[in-house]
Amino acid sequence: LAGGPAFSAYGNSNQVISSGVFTKVAINTKVFDTANCFDANTNYRFTPNVPGYYQIDSVVEAYGGGIPLTNFALALYNHGSEALRGTNWAISTQEIYPQVTGLFPMNGTTDYLELYIYVLSTGTITLYGSPTYKAFSGFLARPM
Repeated sequence: LAGGPAFSAYGNSNQVISSGVFTKVAINTKVFDTANCFDANTNYRFTPNVPGYYQIDSVVEAYGGGIPLTNFALALYNHGSEALRGTNWAISTQEIYPQVTGLFPMNGTTDYLELYIYVLSTGTITLYGSPTYKAFSGFLARPM
């Protein structure tokens, strides 16, 4: 739709996360943000200013430093609660590439989406920082 909010952003640096807890993914670089709805500085969240249904896509690559990664998930959170968990693809036992995509109703005022990851490992877990390895994007698919 012409004029609807759309954004594309990514994490520009590696991020070390803890094992066994959902951790917010630091998406801190905007590629574009047509309506200034994505916070890439503090909260790393999308808060659309137009009510509607939003298509959201995200991907993260995690590396376990040579130690196997187990029980991993990428999830979108709405208002601080898990709203959708995505698919998980293992490149190897030490490297994963989970993705989550979905269509979300957003009220245009208080609803917001954030990206979280969960990984179990005994080693250091690193999320790679780059436009292809830690990305988050979305657009207004249809107004309400």
